[in-house]
Amino acid sequence: MILYISFSKEKGHYYHQKYQFDPVEKTRNGTWKGFKGETVEQLFTLKKKGVFTARGIFAE
Repeated sequence: MILYISFSKEKGHYYHQKYQFDPVEKTRNGTWKGFKGETVEQLFTLKKKGVFTARGIFAE
């Protein structure tokens, strides 16, 4: 499972982005993929362009 965390520069600690995670499984060749075949990079890009942009973590 991928848990998405952020670093707070003001407070100097990491925190989990509430309700944000993706289930993944290890493939035979040792890489990780989502349950629909997505790469870890694809899963992150979807979060980045969606919920994380909406929350103001990434600019549009």
